[in-house]
Amino acid sequence: MIYSNLVQIFGQISLFTKKIKTTPITLVVFLVILLRIPNLFEPYWYGDEAIYLTLGEGVRQGLTLYKDIFDHKPPLIYLLAAVAGSIFWFKFLLLVSHTASVFMFWKLAEKLFKQSSIPEKSQKRAVFLAGGFFALFTTLPMLEGNIANAEIFMSLPIIAGLLYVFSLKRETFGALFVAGTIFSAAVLYKVPAALEIGALFVFWFLTSWGSIEKLKHAFSKSFALGLGVLTPIAVTIVYYATQGALNDYLSAGLLQNFGYIASWSAPVVSQTQAFSGDFTFRALVLVLTVCALFLLKRRIDQTLLFVSLWFIFALFAMLLSGRPYPHYIIQIIAPLGLLLAILVNGRDSQRFWTTPLFLIFLASLVFYKFTTYPTLSYYQNFLSFAVGAKTHDNYLSYFDQRIPRTYRLAQYIARSTSPRDRIFIWGTEPELYALSRRLPPGRYTTSFHINDFGGREETLAALENNPPKYILINTKEQRVLPGLRPFLYSRYIYLENFGEIEVWKEIGPALIRALSK
Repeated sequence: MIYSNLVQIFGQISLFTKKIKTTPITLVVFLVILLRIPNLFEPYWYGDEAIYLTLGEGVRQGLTLYKDIFDHKPPLIYLLAAVAGSIFWFKFLLLVSHTASVFMFWKLAEKLFKQSSIPEKSQKRAVFLAGGFFALFTTLPMLEGNIANAEIFMSLPIIAGLLYVFSLKRETFGALFVAGTIFSAAVLYKVPAALEIGALFVFWFLTSWGSIEKLKHAFSKSFALGLGVLTPIAVTIVYYATQGALNDYLSAGLLQNFGYIASWSAPVVSQTQAFSGDFTFRALVLVLTVCALFLLKRRIDQTLLFVSLWFIFALFAMLLSGRPYPHYIIQIIAPLGLLLAILVNGRDSQRFWTTPLFLIFLASLVFYKFTTYPTLSYYQNFLSFAVGAKTHDNYLSYFDQRIPRTYRLAQYIARSTSPRDRIFIWGTEPELYALSRRLPPGRYTTSFHINDFGGREETLAALENNPPKYILINTKEQRVLPGLRPFLYSRYIYLENFGEIEVWKEIGPALIRALSK
C-alpha cells in the first residue's frame, strides 16, 4: 500500500517539476518536499502532536478550548489540528506551511542581501547558503523538523511579516498594521514569537537614534505594527470571554509561558536560583548585545544590524524556558542561516562581527545540553518499510516500542465505543485519545496535566459526573490520583491488559446493585 502511494506521489511531483523552471529555489523546495514524504507516513507517536489532535477533535465536537479541554499553548495550533483531523493531514499541512516558509525565506534573504555590503557577485551564493541552511535544518528529524510543533508553523508568519515589511515602498500606518496582523499569527501559535517581533522594534529605534524626527517616525511605526499584532489577540480574548473561558484562556493560552519559565532549572543550580540567576543572566546577555550593536551601528551595515538583533532575540526566545528540546532550536535557524551567509560571503569589515554571536549560540547549546534526534536511521526505517523489508509493527517500534500496542488498543477502543463515548487514561498516553478519536470526560489529556495544573479534584469530579465507558490505567505511571482506585473498583470491571495498560469497563447500575448485595 505504502509503495503504491509513493509511486503516485513521485509521479505527481515529476509532472509538477516538468512544468516549472529549474532554479536554485525550486531545487531546494523539491528537496524539502522529498525529505518530508516520510513525515506523511509517520504514526501517532509524538506526545505533543497527539495532544494537539486530541484538542482538535474536541473543537470538532463543539468543545471550547481551555474551558472544556485543556493544554497550555495559544489556540492556533489546536485549530490547525482540528482542520487536519488526523496525523496524515496534520503532517501535510506542515509540509505546505514549511514549503511556503522556505520559499519566503529565500525571498527575504534576497531582499536583505541586496541592501547589505555583501558584494553583488556573492549575493546569489549567500542567498543559496542561507536558504539551503534554513531549509535543511528545519526539515530534518535532527531538530524535530518532522514534528508538527508550533515553532515550525510560526516561522511562516514571522518570515512573511518580515518580507512584507522590508518590501514596503511606503511605511504607512495601514501597511504596518497589516504586517502586525501577519506577525500576530506567530504569537497565536506560541507566545515567545513576540520576542522576534521585538527585534524589529529595536532595529527601528537603533537606526533612528540621533534624530528626533526619525525617533518619532520609529515610534509611530512601532505603534502601528504593535496595534496590528494586538488586534487579532484581542479578538481571541473577546471570543473566549463570550464562551465563559476568559480566565482559562488568559492563564493557559497566553500567560502560561511566564510560569513555564520557572518550571525547569538550569543544569548547574537549584530551581529557584535558576529562575532568578540564570534567567537574569540570559536577559543581561540580551541587553548587553543590544548595547554593543548600538555602539557598532555605524560600523556595520543595516542588514547585519537587523539580522544580529533578530538572532539575539530569537536566541533569548529559544532559551526562555531553559529546556533543551531540539525543536526550540528551530526558532533561531532563520537568523542563524543569514548570519552564516554573511560570515562566508560578507566583506572582511562585516563578517568579523558575526563571530561573537556564533560563540554565544554554541555556548548555549553546550550549557543547556541540547540533544538531537537520529536522521539517517529515520530515513532507513521508512525506506525499509516502503519496500516491504520491515513489518508494520517493526516500523512503528522504531518510533517507540509501545506504539504497536497503542495501535492495537486504540482499535479495540474504537470498535467498543461510539464516537461520543468518553474514555479516561491515567498515564501519558494522548496517542490513544487521538488514534481512537475519543475524548476524556474532563479537560485534561495526560497525568502530568492533571498533576502539574492542580486538576486532581476536577478530574475526579468529571469522572463522577460523566463516567467514561472505559478507563485505561498505565501500571508504570508513577504519579498518583488519590480516589481513582476506589472509584474504579466501585463502578468498573477489569477486562484485560494490553502490555502495561489495564483496561477497565463501566458496568451498568443494575450490575452494580447486584454486586453490592
